[in-house]
Amino acid sequence: MTRPAHFCLVLLLVWQLKVGCQWAFTNCPAQLGIPRRLAGRTVRQVRERRQASPRPRPKQRGTGEDEHTPPRVITSRVRNAASAAEVLTVMQSEQENPELNLISVSAAWCRLAQLQHSINAEVADSLTFRMFVRLTQSLMAKPEARTVANTLWATARLQVRAAPQLATLWTSLASAINATVSDMREQHIANSIWAVAKIATSNHGSEALLKSMPLLASRVPTVISKMTSQAVANVIWATGQLSDDPGHAAKSQCLREVLPIAVSHACTVLPVATMQEVANSCWGLALCDYHDTTFLEAVAARVSNEATGWSMSSAQLDLPSLLFAFARLKAEGHDDMLGVAAEKLTPMLFRIHDWYLCATTWSYQQLDRGDNFLAFRQHLEEEVRRRQLSEEDVERSRLGPDAW
Repeated sequence: MTRPAHFCLVLLLVWQLKVGCQWAFTNCPAQLGIPRRLAGRTVRQVRERRQASPRPRPKQRGTGEDEHTPPRVITSRVRNAASAAEVLTVMQSEQENPELNLISVSAAWCRLAQLQHSINAEVADSLTFRMFVRLTQSLMAKPEARTVANTLWATARLQVRAAPQLATLWTSLASAINATVSDMREQHIANSIWAVAKIATSNHGSEALLKSMPLLASRVPTVISKMTSQAVANVIWATGQLSDDPGHAAKSQCLREVLPIAVSHACTVLPVATMQEVANSCWGLALCDYHDTTFLEAVAARVSNEATGWSMSSAQLDLPSLLFAFARLKAEGHDDMLGVAAEKLTPMLFRIHDWYLCATTWSYQQLDRGDNFLAFRQHLEEEVRRRQLSEEDVERSRLGPDAW
């Protein structure tokens, strides 16, 4: 076939295909999956109609057509913030956002607690910080259990750096606790109890927060079986802190009433508890003078079996705290624990903080009634003298680090 004949044949095939498609488009919409509203139109007509109809134009940021930032984006931004000032800047830019919710706000407070080293007097007293407090208060009008507990926990950690600015927020949080306590899970209850005790015993708390403690304590029996080792340690620690404070001892009675079931659960979760959690529990029991033989024997057995493998930081902090708690509770007869502790602490006495050194010296004086650890006690006394600390310092250590 010649080239012109071949070209003519191609044109003929193209024309037949076009005519066939137009006929099928017009007469067979259902078979081709074409909507009925397009039946009877040619391809060209459909194309022309589409070109003539306006298409929606995507909104552009910065042109007055901005969409509101979704809460999940706000939350992500505050969690990735590198400083407290950056967190506050994010919240300031979103304060008029109608989609802003308490989840993002509580995430911002938690991030501020993590970044508290960057909160100086200027940041704490800034208009931006005060704006954020007011913003949180306004959103607390419709509280939610998890966000209330998280915000309270975070502000308790921040109190030393921003207590005056947080006072009004704590009043709002007290009302929010009353409204949501029945919906709080075990972790929320434990965190809230810890936070209220922390704020109250630092002389920064409001009476309103303490008035919410009976409600929180009333939930402990229902949720105690689900509490983690950390959560139950927080409850016991808080009970001790409030009991040991003369101004709040009477108000800790509601917690003391649930202390037996808290200690019983602490025994159950003891095998999985960290030594810091165990030390906090023992510290709380010592402060409220609550002697539970079963729990203390279980703790002594675990320390005897595991202390030799503890890290240096755990040994320097947790061992003296545990020994001090046993001494205050007059829990004698645990020579295995005293022996392991002496072996672990001897090489690091020169590293221990002054109060821990004095408290350990005092603890062995109380617990080693049989003089079985005289050599270690001599090492302790030599280190006390080397630091020019006195016997009075050793004796006063029984009051605890805050009163020492």
